[in-house]
Amino acid sequence: MKLKRLFDWSAPRRSWPKNVTARHEPLVAPDGTVITEQITPPVRCVRLRTAPERQHFSQGMVEGAMAEGWLAITRDRIVISSEDGPVAYDIERRPGRYCCHCGEKLADDDHTNPASPGALARQHVEAEHKGKKSPDPENRSGYCCIRYYDCVKATAPAGGS
Repeated sequence: MKLKRLFDWSAPRRSWPKNVTARHEPLVAPDGTVITEQITPPVRCVRLRTAPERQHFSQGMVEGAMAEGWLAITRDRIVISSEDGPVAYDIERRPGRYCCHCGEKLADDDHTNPASPGALARQHVEAEHKGKKSPDPENRSGYCCIRYYDCVKATAPAGGS
């Protein structure tokens, strides 16, 4: 997905949030003013240059976009505020562990068992698919761990669910 942030230049400058990500080049306001401080005006929406049917949204991108206010998660849907109106993606899989055999979302035990992350996923594979070779050659353990939202463009309007 390619997009461009569209800023609310009319917002009072004192209300502009500090930009925590490094900019590679200065920000230029519509009136030609060059902004070298690490602040940016609030994002009012985005211009989607491409919006593919299938999309992986990284956790960091989703968190950043939510903080900027142009992306929201409602139930099982990601909604992007674009200049042409809301664009929705249905979430098929959220970040976490999944069984490669049956596709089941597996319990995440990283916080409760930091010494052995994935122990619950291994237990599921052993109990439910004992002796079976993983159908995914890239995940021979029989489970995978994704760090993104696996989405498909919604067919219903962004306002619906």
